[in-house]
Order: sequence, then C-alpha cells, then structure tokens
Amino acid sequence: MVSDILNRHPRVLSLSEFFSFVGLGAFRRRYRTGDRMWAFYSRQQPRTRLMLRERYEELRYPVDDPRARFTRHDVPPILCGTLPHLTDAYEALFDELEPVVRGQPRQPPEAHFRHLFAWLCRRLGRTVWVERSGGSLLFGAKLLRAFPEARVIHLYRDGRETAISMSRHYLFRMIVATMRALRSRGIDVLASMSRGKHWDRISLWLEVLVNACFDPAKLPYAQLTLADFGTFWSGMIERSAQVFGHVPPDRLLNVGFEDVQTAPTAQIQRLIRFNPTAHPFHRPRVGRRGVAGRSVHDPAAHAVEVRATRSRRARCAHRGVPPGTRTPRLSALRRRSISAGTGTKTARST
Repeated sequence: MVSDILNRHPRVLSLSEFFSFVGLGAFRRRYRTGDRMWAFYSRQQPRTRLMLRERYEELRYPVDDPRARFTRHDVPPILCGTLPHLTDAYEALFDELEPVVRGQPRQPPEAHFRHLFAWLCRRLGRTVWVERSGGSLLFGAKLLRAFPEARVIHLYRDGRETAISMSRHYLFRMIVATMRALRSRGIDVLASMSRGKHWDRISLWLEVLVNACFDPAKLPYAQLTLADFGTFWSGMIERSAQVFGHVPPDRLLNVGFEDVQTAPTAQIQRLIRFNPTAHPFHRPRVGRRGVAGRSVHDPAAHAVEVRATRSRRARCAHRGVPPGTRTPRLSALRRRSISAGTGTKTARST
C-alpha cells in the first residue's frame, strides 16, 4: 500500500520488494564484482523459486502470460516486483541495466546497491529512493549498517490483525513453517533474533542451511496455528526495539497502518515531509510514469480512503460491532513503548 502511494510522487523512486526477491546473499562476502551482482539480480536463487510457487500481490511480473518474455521458472529476481513497479517498460529497463551493473568494479555489496539505486533515480528522474520489503525487520539492522545515513519509515499494525494477515499470506506461511521445522532440529530462530549482531551474522547463512536440509514441499504447513504467527509477530516486535534503539528521532518515522486508513491525506503528507528532498508536495497533473493525469497525492489518498472504508465495514460486520468502533490497543506493548509493527522502509536521497 505505502509503496504504491510513494510511487505516485514524481521525486520518489519506490523500490518495492527489492531485497525480498533479490535477497541478502551479496552480503555474504565483503567484496563483489559487477558480474556477480548482476547474477544476483538476473538469476533465480532457491529463495526466488520458492517465492514464485504461488501468485500474490507483490509479484508484479506476468509470469503466467504466454506472451511474456520470461516464465515463472526463469524470471529474474529484479523483474519479479521491483522494475514492474517503476515502469511499464520494465523489460527494456532490465536490458539497459545489465551493462551498467556489470561494468562496476569489485567493491562492497552496499556500494553496488547504492550505485544501482542512484542510477535508477537518474534514469527515471527521481531524487530520493525508498526500498520497501515485507518483514524487513528480520534484516533491518544489516540494512542500517549498510546505509547508516538512511531515514527509516516503520510501518506498524495491530498485532492481532497482523497475525491473521500473515496466516493467509503464502510467503509468511513459508517463513513460519520453516521456523517451526528448524525448531524441531534444535534451532530457535526467535531466540537467535534477540541476540543482536549474532543474529545478523547467522541470518545470512540460515537460508543456505534451510535449502540444504529441508524440502519446502514437506514443511509443516498443516500444523501451523494462529498462535504461531502471533509468536512470530511478537518476536519481530522485540527485534524492532533492537533495530531502532540507536536510530536518532529525526531519522525514524513511525506510521500506523490504521492511521493511514483513517486519515490517509495527513499520513501521506507525513511520509513525504519526512524526507526534505521529496517535499514539498507537487500538484502538477503528472502520473506515476509521466503521463498526464490527476494530481500526485490526491488519487492515492482517495484510493486508500475507499479501501479503508470498505475494510472497516467488513471487519465491523464480521465482529458484529457498529461501524467506527476502534479495537483496543495492546496495553502491554503500550506500557513498554514498543511499536506494534513488522515492516521497515529505508529511504535515502541521492
């Protein structure tokens, strides 16, 4: 939702699910060549193949379209969600990227990422990039070390709603099922997450271990309960206190999912004003791909408001409560002053 909103601003390069599909494998070595980085962007890794087993909103490339250049079995990771989110000419942009990436010298992975994001900003006429990946609290500390000057947008949501949503999402079902399988082998991922830098080191290699030891088709999906997702959410909340504990207040923006639904215009303004490079709002009649259309921020606010109204009515009808009734917050988390969220977004100006 927020990626779509930011994508409408003419100065914002909204990088949707970049690290979700590409992964963090590049960080397993201190230095990488341009050719190796292009392999991460263009060749499917085991994680990519697992993610492509189902169809879901974040997968934007038409993998099942017989007219498409790539299929579900060979679509490059960077084409799964990131480039189609930026432009309709995503395959041409992909071809244009290859010599740019492969021409880079041997350097740290974060330098490669910076060059890629900066090049995309220049190519598409943007001045600030925002990377958003679902569940990025799992690797948020690593990203903050790679981009120490970045501003962080922490999007949080009521824990009960988050657990229910994750229980219906293929990717989170796969993550939680994997964690359950690892726990049966004596590896407690949630306990490891609380160990700070120790977790950051082992998390880069955990994917390799999982791919070597488990058949994804045989993961214990049928044994998952809502409590498993609630436990996972709780672990990520504790992780957020560690990840954001040293981020200065002027570089951290907490945004409530419910607040975006109830007051979309005000929250969208907060998002844009958080980065002075993207502020102030621009009212020219320019669409997200440079095509004449309605104003930049009003269409997004209206769309969010319509979706929010329908969502609230549906939830109220399901619970048998009058429309407009707010569910109580989790008092335990409020007493501890911990944000109830599961996602981060890293923003940086070029």
